[in-house]
Amino acid sequence: AVKRFISHCMNDLKLSGATIQKHIDLGRSVYNNAIDNQYYQYNPFKRQNLPKSESKIKQNLSEGEIITIRDLELSGEVYQTIRDQFVFQCYTGLSYTDLKNLKWSEIKDEKEGKTIIRDREKSGVETTVLLWPPALEILQRIGQTDSKYCFNVSSNQQYNRILKEIAAAAGIHKGLSSHWA
Repeated sequence: AVKRFISHCMNDLKLSGATIQKHIDLGRSVYNNAIDNQYYQYNPFKRQNLPKSESKIKQNLSEGEIITIRDLELSGEVYQTIRDQFVFQCYTGLSYTDLKNLKWSEIKDEKEGKTIIRDREKSGVETTVLLWPPALEILQRIGQTDSKYCFNVSSNQQYNRILKEIAAAAGIHKGLSSHWA
């Protein structure tokens, strides 16, 4: 019955994998509660999980495309800022959340040069990133020196919407989002 439910969600309702997994988790929780209250003895959702899907990003940006985005003339400060933050992400490999939460105290002077040393937001794993000259230039140019955070980052939705507009303006026909960095 659970497999038919999952098939219905995927094929008939066209729900995303993440949404289907939320429904599975909810079903598991409801049945666990019913078992705890002795209404049921078996949870059909107990071992049901969707297989991890592969990344939707099948391509990456070439160095030339990153340079095209970096050098693109844009009107509007928000567009310029998001473009620069995205290029900073490309040069550092920071995720959207890591970019948003990057603090000045996490930028260190090491013998190799300026370096980001911080725990990744998602995994908690410490990471060390050497700031290449283009990333350092962006940090020095648009970094918020009056805040403990390096950047004032827009909401993820606005950030990704504007990145798609920037890609179109640059003639890049890829579904650009913060994950591409």
